[in-house]
Amino acid sequence: MKRDGTGKCPVRWFIDDLGKKKWVCFAHLAPYTRHRESSEKCYYTTCPGRSMVGYPYSEEELNDIKAEKAVAAIKKAESVIQAQEPKPRICANYGCNKLVASNRKKYCSDKCRKQKARSDYEKRNPDRKRKNSQLAHLKSKVV
Repeated sequence: MKRDGTGKCPVRWFIDDLGKKKWVCFAHLAPYTRHRESSEKCYYTTCPGRSMVGYPYSEEELNDIKAEKAVAAIKKAESVIQAQEPKPRICANYGCNKLVASNRKKYCSDKCRKQKARSDYEKRNPDRKRKNSQLAHLKSKVV
């Protein structure tokens, strides 16, 4: 059976002599049974339902559908345009509760950035401690 990509039975829509919209399931029982617009399935037992492809809309219905789509598109665009104010960020250093400036990423100052890096390094390497002889050697170079 040929499908139209919706997983439903392909049907042929038409408007009868009284101006009512009807459909015929040409996959199962065509062209003998004509169904009302409100019915979802034909009389075949395993019918998955009718497809809406080719549904005959009137001009007013088409205009209403287009207007609804336009309103939805405008609302979606407005929600994207509205910029949310960023939350004030707090410094990522331990014990520091200062606010981070807008041009910085995580820390309020370089001092906090370096302090946190040192403390994290000491946590990762607890056996790594500077000896007094190394500290004295470094101090002599600075002087």
